[in-house]
Amino acid sequence: MSSKKAISFKPDWWNGLLDLLNYKTNEINKLSSLKDFADYYATNFSKLDTALRILYVHFLNDPEIIVPWQRYYEQLNSVLLDKWYSMVNEYAESQQGYLKKIFENVNRRTAVIVCDGLRLEIANRVIAKLPKNLKIDKHIGFAKLPSVTENCMSALYIGDGSVETEKTARESSLANAIKGISFISLENLNGGVIADKLVLSYGEIDYVSEKEQQAALKAFATYENFLADRIVSLFKIGFEDVYLTTDHGFVLTGNLTEADKIQIPAGHNIKKNERFLLSNDEIPLSNSICRKADYMDWGYQYYAKSDKPFVTKGAYGYAHGGFT
Repeated sequence: MSSKKAISFKPDWWNGLLDLLNYKTNEINKLSSLKDFADYYATNFSKLDTALRILYVHFLNDPEIIVPWQRYYEQLNSVLLDKWYSMVNEYAESQQGYLKKIFENVNRRTAVIVCDGLRLEIANRVIAKLPKNLKIDKHIGFAKLPSVTENCMSALYIGDGSVETEKTARESSLANAIKGISFISLENLNGGVIADKLVLSYGEIDYVSEKEQQAALKAFATYENFLADRIVSLFKIGFEDVYLTTDHGFVLTGNLTEADKIQIPAGHNIKKNERFLLSNDEIPLSNSICRKADYMDWGYQYYAKSDKPFVTKGAYGYAHGGFT
C-alpha cells in the first residue's frame, strides 16, 4: 500500500480493509463527554464506516468474504455503541433553526447545500476531494429524534418544534423569516445564479437509497464527486461561504439474518419503523431507549440499543431514524 509505483494495481478497497484491521478501540473508554465522543467519531471511527461501505460495494454478494469482516466491524462498533448509549442523557439536538442562524446576520454571499441523507463519513470524503486552498471548518450537529426527513428538515428550515411534511411549506417558512433568500435544487445550479442568500436542496442520496436499498451502494462514490464539484462551482460563481449540511444520516445493515433483527412485543398499538418505534403507551422493550416526547400523534419513542433493525415489512439495507 505504501508503494507509489504500484498505484495502478491496488484495489480501491485495500485502504478500507487496512483501516478496519488496524483499528484499536483503546481510546473509546477514555471519552468522558458527548462532545469528546462526537469529535472522536468524526475523526476516527467514521473511517471504519467508510471502510465497510466500500467493502460492501465489492463483496456484499460474496458472504464467505464479507460476513467475517462485517462481524469484526460489529465487534468494534459494539464497543463504540456501549459508550454512546451511556451518554443518552447528555444528548440534545442542535438542528432547530440552523438555516436561520446562518442567514440572519450574514453580510457575505452565502450558499447552504441541504442534503437528504448524508452521513458524516460521506461528508468527510467530499471534503477530501476539495481543493487544498479552501478553508474548511467542521461543526458537529445532532439530529432531532426520530431522525427522519420531515422531522429533521422541519428543524433545519422552520426551527419552532413543528413538523411540516411538505418541502414547499418549509421553504416558505424560511423565506418569510429571511428576506431575499432563494431556493433551487443543487442539480439546477448554473452560472446565472445572482442570489446572495441561496439554499440548494439535494435529495438524491436518500431517494435512491430508499428505492434501491443495497443496490444503491455503488452510487455513493458518484454523489461524493458531484457534491465536491458543486461546492467548487459555488465558489467560482462568487459565493464566499458554502455550508454542507443534512437532515439525517443512515446505517447500512449489510448481510442480515432473521436472528439479527429485533423482535417487537405483540399486543400493543405501535407504529413500526426499522430504526425506531412509536407508541402512546409505555411498552416492555428490553435493551432500549425510551423517550417521552411528542412526535406526530405519538407520545413515546423507542430506540433499540443496537445498530440492527426492528422486524418490519419491506426491504432492509439502508435505514435511518434511530439513535445511531
